[in-house]
Amino acid sequence: MLKDLTTDHYLTMISGLLDLTSGRLCFAQAGHPYPILHAKEGTFHHIGRDSLPIGISQTARFQDHHLQLALGERLILYSDGFSDGAYGQNTARGKEGLQPLFARVQHLHGPALTHSILKNIHAACDQTPLVDDLSALIITHRAAGASGHETSE
Repeated sequence: MLKDLTTDHYLTMISGLLDLTSGRLCFAQAGHPYPILHAKEGTFHHIGRDSLPIGISQTARFQDHHLQLALGERLILYSDGFSDGAYGQNTARGKEGLQPLFARVQHLHGPALTHSILKNIHAACDQTPLVDDLSALIITHRAAGASGHETSE
């Protein structure tokens, strides 16, 4: 279907609702790369389903996905520049190729995590110019201080 595409006006997206207290997430994808669940035991799992980008078909339907984040688990959302090659096709990793990248930095948190991911991608691509965006959101479900309430950062 995409090879017969007659428009260049489309977009991919992911939208969801996350309950910061319980860690419950409901989301839908529209051609967006699969989110990655980084489970407590250290494994990585792609979640979601293939779907069309918005603007490809007026009859496209988008399925809700439900996920329960356990304490300590992470949800990694990323742009297609990570998987499809922000520096051109010679740097495309595919969805499975991202897992080693995230596994190398799984011990990090906050800005150090983001910095290390970007540093690894830039280093792997040497001096090749950027041709797509690199954006990511990493959500860690964790317990908040002494209040006993659970939150996500």
